[in-house]
Amino acid sequence: MFKKMILIPLTFVAMTFLPVDVNAACCPDENVPSNEKPERRHGKDNFKQWMVQMKKYKHDFLIRELSLADEQKDAFFALYDKMEDEKCALGRDVRRMEREIMKKGDNATELELEKAADAAVELSGKQSEVELRYHAEFKKVLTKRQLFQLKAAERKFQKLLMEQRGKNRKKN
Repeated sequence: MFKKMILIPLTFVAMTFLPVDVNAACCPDENVPSNEKPERRHGKDNFKQWMVQMKKYKHDFLIRELSLADEQKDAFFALYDKMEDEKCALGRDVRRMEREIMKKGDNATELELEKAADAAVELSGKQSEVELRYHAEFKKVLTKRQLFQLKAAERKFQKLLMEQRGKNRKKN
């Protein structure tokens, strides 16, 4: 019963909006003209609403998976959301650079291509540095068991979303 309560809204959200690149979906590209946004976004307001909804689902999921106590929730999610925002900003910068190269097409210089490729490869390292920095802060809020379970819970959440997306694609 509980699974149905969470899977039905997640199915709708995943079916309607979930992009293939989850990392690219973590935050909206504010400066992208609306005619360049992927179809899945259906406008800036809908995407922001989707992001708020997904954040709530992820919070609820992490609360259950980590068995967060009421006194932990506010402190943890203040840190967690800040970490996610920093990681998203890094990804947004790389995607912006990639879009500029794509617009230039064959006119992109060798230096521009090299910088964009380097930035894309360096992204995961920079995001890992952010995670490592916040890991130290999480130690002040979470128990050792919760800290250990955090990465597994994040992977489980992503897997759940991707499974729902796969099921919804088969239906369409």
